[in-house]
Amino acid sequence: MARSENTTGPSLDRRAFVGGMAACGLAGFPRELSAGNAQQATACIWINLVGGPSQLDTWDPKPDAPSEVRGPFASIPTSIPGIRVSELFPRLADRLHQVTLLRGIHHHNLPTHESGWRELQTGECHPSTVKPSLGAHLATRGLNGQPGWVVVPGPMQTDGLCLVDDGQSPGPLGLAHGPAEDPLATQDLRQLFARAALRVEAGARFVTVNTAPTVFHRRTWDCHADGGSLPTTAGQTRDLGLELDEALDLMLRRLDQNGLLQSTLVVATGEMGRTPHLNRRGGRDHWSRAWTALVAGAGTPGGAILGKTDPLGGEPVDGALPAAGLHHLVAMRLGIA
Repeated sequence: MARSENTTGPSLDRRAFVGGMAACGLAGFPRELSAGNAQQATACIWINLVGGPSQLDTWDPKPDAPSEVRGPFASIPTSIPGIRVSELFPRLADRLHQVTLLRGIHHHNLPTHESGWRELQTGECHPSTVKPSLGAHLATRGLNGQPGWVVVPGPMQTDGLCLVDDGQSPGPLGLAHGPAEDPLATQDLRQLFARAALRVEAGARFVTVNTAPTVFHRRTWDCHADGGSLPTTAGQTRDLGLELDEALDLMLRRLDQNGLLQSTLVVATGEMGRTPHLNRRGGRDHWSRAWTALVAGAGTPGGAILGKTDPLGGEPVDGALPAAGLHHLVAMRLGIA
């Protein structure tokens, strides 16, 4: 039977995805994620897709939209009838029945990189308050003598708009709750994701993967196409998408084969989305009103497509989830809420 984008059926896996979300005050949180009996995760790999991928060019394509919205990539069918993703993700398309897509992520702060990073990773974005990142709560709880929180390959650099931090700080918990770095001289996502899986295998409880240290003068999802420090066009994110598709597939396969996917929560998200319309240079600009995140592992209901955006992919119309809601979801699954 074909599944709609807003399935609300009584599947036990879906009803059991997370408990007590109402206590977080998340009105409108998708019902599939709202009931009790959640399976607890013992570890998490949180992937920051630095720059903010376009929802339209990745996991929420709009094949019937005008070309200036639809963008440079076609869409392809997936293992979920009626659900499509960008042509850049053929492996994800084949395994979509094993993951969840959240298509209504948003926040109401300024559409800057740090605003998104901070709300996602700390649960709020306050101009003068430093809150601990998710990993900080597990930093002293590693297994087998390993650090509890590891950042691969290292911290992000500010883009000049950060008032306090980028959401990867121990905050008032203190330096003992800071992350251990695992430097790799590469931006190859396959190597970064493999290292993240290796750190969980060794005993890390929370691994943050930063896919780039900054958005300037390098290949990231920050596709303004401005011809200066941010020259990437929407079309030039093709290799990023194909590499992300392969890296995610390999990492999920590895975690599954060694038995860790049953207890490890995997989150892949940008800090924002991109404008529904291409700009005149063939790029997309900042957009914090709608984007898509991927969640897998640790009892996540496979094949759940939660949330729906309007025909241009710019506004949630059902199942909207604030970025802080994703933070609280992960915190509750890890028992640190």
